[in-house]
Amino acid sequence: MATVPTGVDELAARVYTSPKTLTLPELLRVAAVYRSGTEQYREVYELMGYRFPDCRVAQLNASAAALSMGDKESARYFLQRCTDDPRSYISQGVLLLMDGDANSACDYFRKAMPENPRKARENLSIALELMERR
Repeated sequence: MATVPTGVDELAARVYTSPKTLTLPELLRVAAVYRSGTEQYREVYELMGYRFPDCRVAQLNASAAALSMGDKESARYFLQRCTDDPRSYISQGVLLLMDGDANSACDYFRKAMPENPRKARENLSIALELMERR
């Protein structure tokens, strides 16, 4: 009988050898090891998004990881699964900002205030500054 690997190193190796055997909590443990904005970080979160399409947290994390790498199309794919979730509003705003629609981005950042005021304010400030420059 095979033992179940519990070390993060073993779990990280399974991301590449047998990703379908990893559970959501195991993938979250692996993702925590990688620095945000790295290709490994993105890879683990996208794997979660694809493997667990009904899990909103997986979709939100996958979209944020894609945005951090500048991949608008992947971010859009994951965000479409949770557009009505208030936790997605900042990512939706960032995506709109990346698409050049600062006005709509501001709307999403304002809608995000009750969920994450600090981050929403920071992003709103950036969007408003971009609008003033035009």
